[in-house]
Formats: sequence, structure tokens, C-alpha cells
Amino acid sequence: YDNGSRVPFLLRWDARVRPGRTYGHLTANIDLAPTLLDVAGVPVPPRMRMDGISLRPVIEGSTAPVRDHLLLEIGHARAIKTETRKYI
Repeated sequence: YDNGSRVPFLLRWDARVRPGRTYGHLTANIDLAPTLLDVAGVPVPPRMRMDGISLRPVIEGSTAPVRDHLLLEIGHARAIKTETRKYI
């Protein structure tokens, strides 16, 4: 089941991201829009609901986890995944 949930994400931003740095904690594609808005300095419009979390602290060098779990739907399976456990 991890094949659908373990997808690499690459980022290049010379002024902010140190080359070769990795971040091994949980993130999700729903984090991209809040991250891009945060980095651009644009607030989330009040009428929009965003469930993602900005990854700006990660981009700026934090190694702390930004989330403690993920809810996944892979094929016909649903799962809750933490850093150490997975319930399918």
C-alpha cells in the first residue's frame, strides 16, 4: 500500500533550500496550495477551505514534523498513517 503514498517531492529554490537536504516526515499534496500562498505572502481567501498545512517551516530548514497523521485512500483501501503505524 505504500507505493501510492510514498511519492518523492523535489524542490529547488536557491535562496531558501539547501541542496541535498531531505525531510522524512509526513506531508501530502494538499499541503502544496497553502505552502505556495504562504510563501507568496497571500492569505487564504476567507471563503476557501484549505485542509492542507503550509510547509514553509520545512522549506526554511525546520526538521520538526508538521503533521502527526495522514488520511489516505489508495485504490479501494483507506488508511490512517502516522510516523510509526498504518491502519488500513
